[in-house]
Amino acid sequence: MKHFVVTIGREFGSKGCAIGTELAKQLGVNLYDKDLVEEAAKKLQMDEETVRSADEVSAKDMEDIATTYGVQNFYISTQVLAAQAEFIEEVADKESCVIMGRCADYILKDRPDCLKIYIYAPFTSRVKHIMEEYKLSEFAAKRMVKQTDAKRDEYYQYVTGISRGEHTGKDLMIDSSLMGVEETVNMIKQMVEKKFA
Repeated sequence: MKHFVVTIGREFGSKGCAIGTELAKQLGVNLYDKDLVEEAAKKLQMDEETVRSADEVSAKDMEDIATTYGVQNFYISTQVLAAQAEFIEEVADKESCVIMGRCADYILKDRPDCLKIYIYAPFTSRVKHIMEEYKLSEFAAKRMVKQTDAKRDEYYQYVTGISRGEHTGKDLMIDSSLMGVEETVNMIKQMVEKKFA
């Protein structure tokens, strides 16, 4: 296969992480997700915890950081964003891979070797998955899904200027509840193989 990068954006609880992990395994490539935080920390020569607290913060969070803790902490968040974007571009140049979230679809939007996927699922399906995954009550799971999605939506909007679940800039949007993890992975894998044969 030719060089390729698959970016996966996902609604919280849609099993996007499981899909990304299995897809990378079947394609024999690296998966980049939380390790993007580690790489940003190295680039910025900061401790991981500082970078993690600034990772994927929403526009409102950024404003709160600037107001409450001063411009320096706000600047850290923008530095983390820039460092992650730089690392995503470096990885995309260097190797075929799967990248989870962090606006990678937008950062790599002009690359012909990039396949941009968005995974979603009905709210009830996502709540059920989060209840099982984190051993939460229905009430707590609903709250977690809503809060996490709201934070990611704001962050994506802040960085890109467009809505996270909008079809613009996506090659495939799929409801993972229709076929489950295995069949969703198979569909994306076939798409990768056909596009980059």
